[in-house]
Amino acid sequence: MNSAILTISGIKCDNPECNYRHDEVALNEYGEWLDRPCPDCGENLLTEADYNTVKIMVAMTQVANETAPANNVDEPIVEATLDMNGSGSIEVIDMKIKD
Repeated sequence: MNSAILTISGIKCDNPECNYRHDEVALNEYGEWLDRPCPDCGENLLTEADYNTVKIMVAMTQVANETAPANNVDEPIVEATLDMNGSGSIEVIDMKIKD
């Protein structure tokens, strides 16, 4: 079993006053959304900075799974919800231990 599992999906507008979301966008489709304007307000949907951060997160997860020991079934699983705003930085919105 992998030590780390990364689930990334969906695109949202970087404008904090806009509520546009497209939750069905898969990670492997992100390149198609790079620098695309929001259909509601025109703000960027995925900046180069955020895209690079996502690629780094994917690479770090791969390295962790190649080098770390396998998960013990009794170890807790941590689930986190993250937010990005176009700057390449990540904000942790919610983090909890899954039951």
